[in-house]
Amino acid sequence: MQNHKPIVVIIGPTGSGKTAAAIDIAQRIGGEIIAADSRTVYRGMSIGTAKPTIQERQGVPHFGFDLVSPNERFTAYDFQQYARQCIIDIHKRDKVPIIAGGTGLYVDALILNYTFPAQKAANQQFGAATRLLQPPPHIVVVGIDIDKEILNKRLRDRADTMLEQGVVQETIELRARYSQTCPAMSGNMYQVIGEYLEGKISRAELPEKMAIKDRQLAKRQRTWFRRHDFITWLPQSQVTPYIVSRLGATTKSCYTEIS
Repeated sequence: MQNHKPIVVIIGPTGSGKTAAAIDIAQRIGGEIIAADSRTVYRGMSIGTAKPTIQERQGVPHFGFDLVSPNERFTAYDFQQYARQCIIDIHKRDKVPIIAGGTGLYVDALILNYTFPAQKAANQQFGAATRLLQPPPHIVVVGIDIDKEILNKRLRDRADTMLEQGVVQETIELRARYSQTCPAMSGNMYQVIGEYLEGKISRAELPEKMAIKDRQLAKRQRTWFRRHDFITWLPQSQVTPYIVSRLGATTKSCYTEIS
């Protein structure tokens, strides 16, 4: 990415409050959100991926949702190319791109400038451009630091909410349309609910099984992001003030580089 206008990145484990933080920041600085989530790219998978509703988005433009069908491939390279174009378009509107998500490979591919094998032939300096060790200084990366017990409770409560919202019916409809072997159907919630529909687990066991899957995902996400020393980890309540401070008052017009 040659553009040196500001880019904000909010990462963290599932359920940590990334979307809420991104919306708050977007409203404060004039931003638009790009979801970096390998599950929300699929159409028809809304409840089981905790995709924010139109109401929850609070009028802030969101990108990265409903891009492909569950039986289509969508790789980190696809996300990188999609997000790069979104960033260009958002900057043209004099807004700040806010990348929010927990899919580490998606985030790294974008901010560390991964070069993928398909690009080798067109890249005469492949070795030098494969990846950066640190994101450029105009990219501010913040991770939401949340207590493990608080997160576990959120994930358990979210499982109950998903069930109330109709995630079982959503899964039934998806299973009727798509093969159970396609990668999208192996996502956390759909796999567990599939086991329930097949009689392998009881309805009483289902919420806790769903929460366990999300806890396992959260652990993998924490492990991925903790490798990076360029991430500033903060409680959710401190994320917006920190970002606003880093960007400065003039960032809303997107013409100030971050020092």
